[in-house]
Amino acid sequence: MFAMEALCARLRELAQDCIDKHLAASAIFYADKLVTFSNNSPGDVYLLAQAYFAARQFHRALSLLRNAGVVDLGGEFTYLAGCCLAEAGDWEEVIALLGDDEAMQEPQVYEVSVLGTAHGGGGGGAGAGVRVQAGMCCLRGRAFEALENRGRATVWYQTALQLDPYCYDAFAALIDGHLLSNEAEVALVERLSGGMAEGDRWLGLLLRAKCKKYVQPEVIEAALRELEAPAAEQLAEAGPGPASYQQPYAMSSGPLHTAASVGGGAATGSTGGNAFPILFMTPPRAASRSGGGSGGTNAPAP
Repeated sequence: MFAMEALCARLRELAQDCIDKHLAASAIFYADKLVTFSNNSPGDVYLLAQAYFAARQFHRALSLLRNAGVVDLGGEFTYLAGCCLAEAGDWEEVIALLGDDEAMQEPQVYEVSVLGTAHGGGGGGAGAGVRVQAGMCCLRGRAFEALENRGRATVWYQTALQLDPYCYDAFAALIDGHLLSNEAEVALVERLSGGMAEGDRWLGLLLRAKCKKYVQPEVIEAALRELEAPAAEQLAEAGPGPASYQQPYAMSSGPLHTAASVGGGAATGSTGGNAFPILFMTPPRAASRSGGGSGGTNAPAP
């Protein structure tokens, strides 16, 4: 028993590492053996489905989840199944799987009906990853947008942000898709900033700078100045750079330039009073048809 548990642990480690390194075939190989040895453990089935998804074998991943009977086991399983349908372009099936219940638009309802499931947890927001439920709402928005129902798409994108202000996919879809008015964008950013962690003020400033510039442009300029302030302070604290970056190269003077342009011979090893090497020098001009080349002799015209 101990040997089998150790083997499964090793296979999980290998499969996850291969997924992280984008070695899709290796990930599928190890995860498939893992599912066999663990007797279709739900977590291992999920890992194999992830490997199929990484290899862009979306129908195969969906079939695995359905045949194993884990699609409705928790949020992660349902979300992965929905992502497979989305990648396959089956947007109506995405809505059929995830639903479009008006009552589910309230965050507190999600907390009771979804976040309490075995795999639907995760505090989300400050101090944790983005909630799976926020991803599911964002996926609903993508589906409705693909079906050209911009009204429902807007509702679900906003619901995703209500559940988790760190779901940037939903925010980008609203802003880049021009689904909100300028006033609505500003109000949205203000609500999101209030739900972020104390040390994430920079994120609220970035989101504000993404909004349209028609309303309160001075606020956006102030946000940009505040974002740029830390970089300016770091440069000031670092002080002046090395001397080689402070003093420009003398491109038209120095021994190399003089030797090349006047004498026509090779430059000597001495650099004279110039403390810095010449980045490049003007090469001697070739003899022209009229003579007077830089070599000091007049070449006859052919």
